[in-house]
Amino acid sequence: MVNERIHRVIPTTARDGGSANAQPGLRAGPPIGRYGRPIAAHPPPPLATAHRRVSPPPGRVGPPPGRNAAPPGHATAASAATARPTIDPPRSAAGPVRATDRARGLRGSSPDRWSAAGVALAACLALAGCAVGGSGTPHPALVAATAAPATATPHPVSPTPSAAATPGCVDGPWSCPQQERFAEVTAYTRRTVGAHGYLSVVFTDRVTGATWRTGDTAHPGWTASTVKLAIAADLLRRDRAHQITLSAADRHDLATMLNFSDNAATDRLWKAYGDDAMLARFRADFGMTGLRFVPGFTPRTYWGFVKCTAADLAALMRYVLASPDRDYLVTAMRGVAPNQQWGVWGAGPAQQPGNKDGWSFESDPYGKHWVTDTVGFAGPAERYTLAIMYQVGPAGSLADGVHAVSDVAALLFGTPAPARVTVPAPDG
Repeated sequence: MVNERIHRVIPTTARDGGSANAQPGLRAGPPIGRYGRPIAAHPPPPLATAHRRVSPPPGRVGPPPGRNAAPPGHATAASAATARPTIDPPRSAAGPVRATDRARGLRGSSPDRWSAAGVALAACLALAGCAVGGSGTPHPALVAATAAPATATPHPVSPTPSAAATPGCVDGPWSCPQQERFAEVTAYTRRTVGAHGYLSVVFTDRVTGATWRTGDTAHPGWTASTVKLAIAADLLRRDRAHQITLSAADRHDLATMLNFSDNAATDRLWKAYGDDAMLARFRADFGMTGLRFVPGFTPRTYWGFVKCTAADLAALMRYVLASPDRDYLVTAMRGVAPNQQWGVWGAGPAQQPGNKDGWSFESDPYGKHWVTDTVGFAGPAERYTLAIMYQVGPAGSLADGVHAVSDVAALLFGTPAPARVTVPAPDG
C-alpha cells in the first residue's frame, strides 16, 4: 500500500475486493502485502454477477398506522415476548443512526480473472449504478447526484408471515413469526461461527424503534470497506457546509468508492481530506464511539487500518438515513456493483435493500483471518437497518464469511437461506 502523504511504499495487507484501480497512475510501484506477498498495484475491479431469488419478504399480522407495507414479523397484540437475545423496547420515535466501515482483501494475479473480465463486464453494464468497465466509471446519474441528489422512491411491499408462531408465543415489540426468525438466526450463528470467530448483529425497526441484537455487538473488529460509507457521509456534509469544495474528480471518486468499493479512489480522497480529525467526527457526529485507528501498519492514520463495532455501524446507518444527504447515499447503496451484492442484499429484491460491504484478510493475536462486514437497510422507506460484522475464524474462508452474513440477512427477512449471492474476488 502506498502512503499517499509521503509517497513511498509501505507494508500492509491488500484491501477489499472492490478496490480495482478506477483511475491508474496513483502509485509508483508494486506494494508488498502485509504477509510478504507482492500485490498488484492496480488490478481491475471484480465484476461478478450476483444471482438473487425473489422470495416473500418478512411479514407482520397488521400494517402499522399510516403505512401501506408492514415491517417484518410485527403483530398487533402487545405483551411480554418469549425469551430471546437482547431486544430494546420501542422508542417513541426512531432517533438518528450511525455506523462505520473499512475493508481489505488479498490481491492476486489469477489469469482467470482477466479471461472472465469480458463476461463480467457485460453483466455489470446491465445493472444500474454499476461501474463501467475496469475504469471504475459509475453510472453518470450517480456522479451527478453528488451535486444534486436524486430522491429514491421505494415502492410499497406487502410482507406475509413466513412461519407459524411457536405455541404459547405472545407478541411483544416483535411479532411471534419475527421472534422465530430471531431464534433461527441465533441457532444459525451458533452452528456457523467457529473457534475465534466473532459474528454480531444489530437489527432495528426505525418506525417502532425496537432493536434486536445477537452476538457481542461491542466487540471491536476490522471495519474493512464499510468505513467508506462514513467517509462519504463526512465529505458530503462538509461540502454542503462550505468547509471544503469537492471537485468533479472528487465526486467521481466518491461515487466509485461507494459503487464498487474502489480503494484507489478512497486513497485519493483520504490524501486530500482524511486525517485524525475525520475519525474524531465519526465518533462525535455519527455515534461511532468504539471506532479507532490501529497503529503499527502505517506511519500515519489511514482509513484501511480501523476497527469498530457492530453497534458503531448501526449508529452510522442511523445517521445516514437522517442526514440531508440521505437521498444520494440511499441511491448509491441500492445501486452497488455485483461485488457488493451480498450481506444485507440477502434480504431479497422485494425489500429493496441497499448496503456497503467490506471484506479483507487481517491479522489478530489469534491468527490471520477473513473479515466480512455489511451495513445497510431494507424494507419500504428503508424501514429496517441491519449491521453485521463477522470476524471469520482462522479456519474459515472468504466464501464462508460472505454466505454467513448473507444468510443471516435472509433469515431475518424470511427469505430462503442459503441466500443466493456471489462471493466477490478475494483480490483487489
